Amino acid sequence: MKKHINPFKTLALLALMAAPFLGRASDGDNIEKKKLINKSYTVGPDDRLSIENSFGNVIITTWDKNEIQVSVEIGVRAPSDEKAQLMLDQIKVTDNQGGQEISFKTDIGSMGKGKEKGNWSKNEDSRKFYVDYKIVMPARNPLRVENSFGKISVPDFSGIVSLTSKFGELSTGKLANAKLVHVEFGKAEIGILNNADVILKFNSKSNVAGLGGNSKVHIEFCSQVNLTIDNTVSDLAVFESYSNIHLKAPDNLSAQFDIHTNFGNFKNTTEFNIAEDNDDDTSGPKFDKDYSGSAGSGAAKIKIKSSFGNVRLASIHDKSADNEDAHDEDQDDEKGGDKVNL
Repeated sequence: MKKHINPFKTLALLALMAAPFLGRASDGDNIEKKKLINKSYTVGPDDRLSIENSFGNVIITTWDKNEIQVSVEIGVRAPSDEKAQLMLDQIKVTDNQGGQEISFKTDIGSMGKGKEKGNWSKNEDSRKFYVDYKIVMPARNPLRVENSFGKISVPDFSGIVSLTSKFGELSTGKLANAKLVHVEFGKAEIGILNNADVILKFNSKSNVAGLGGNSKVHIEFCSQVNLTIDNTVSDLAVFESYSNIHLKAPDNLSAQFDIHTNFGNFKNTTEFNIAEDNDDDTSGPKFDKDYSGSAGSGAAKIKIKSSFGNVRLASIHDKSADNEDAHDEDQDDEKGGDKVNL
């Protein structure tokens, strides 16, 4: 009998390792101090904004002006005025403008180390310290954001974007030029992507509303990933290990499928003509399987490689597939509570 490593047990262990970062402020932390930073820049279409932050949120909104506005709020809570000021002084935000890049970087000093590493919480009402960015910028300008222990929110965006989220949440609208979308130890609600490189690792449920153009998706140790294939896709490669993937496709998709599983399962509930490639060797158990087939005229190329995971391909109109996913999640909950909501 095949014995698969349960990714959710790994998620549970890693969540426990991250737990010290999720402490809440105590009742005695009654002194609050804040510091505000506001910057404004006139930009051309090629000027890039780069943000490196931790222990806070990065919220992007867009407008039609040739201007980027960055507002940073640094907040601390402590039992005394002296302690609060000491904490506030440790947190630095540096900014720089050079060439065609505007950059901001957060340095929390010792706040994320030693005794202070428990001083941040996902609950915004109980955070002992935080660094929140609110940004207004043109949707066409290049954008790079790296954030840990917080949220990233990006609306519909036409410029080149690179987004990295760790121990947090990522939500986006439609990204026309997604150079990189990288989420680890968190969750993601992602809009339609075009020409994207997507990396999802150690996440709870993640959704991608559409994959178009030439895109690659790397998935490791994720409890549930829902990917919708867009009709604009030309080349899609999905590499999965120790994860559950639900692929949804439009009924009029035109694509060729090349699928390989190793100690995994593939299920096709569409009308697409996809079948297992049988070989002459029928002796003993078979751990590697290959499937191929086409939809429509087979214009696009879709390659899927799965190891120790489950891949399901269904129509975007197939509601029964959604019900099966919910049933599978309930079964996971019954197996000792291995499922983790990060």
